[in-house]
Amino acid sequence: MTWRNLIALIGASICAIWFMLIAYPSPSVNAEPPQKGCVAVSKQEYDSAKAKVAAYAV
Repeated sequence: MTWRNLIALIGASICAIWFMLIAYPSPSVNAEPPQKGCVAVSKQEYDSAKAKVAAYAV
């Protein structure tokens, strides 16, 4: 591969990445607020509820 081909490949890659970043913005741009009933919980509360659900699934 010649230097000219390598530089062209790098340029094309940079353009492709730039296009993807511009054309497909992050999903957080149009993020919706949490639904009714969603609350923040501590890790301990989360783990406890997860263990209870796992116990019922058996």
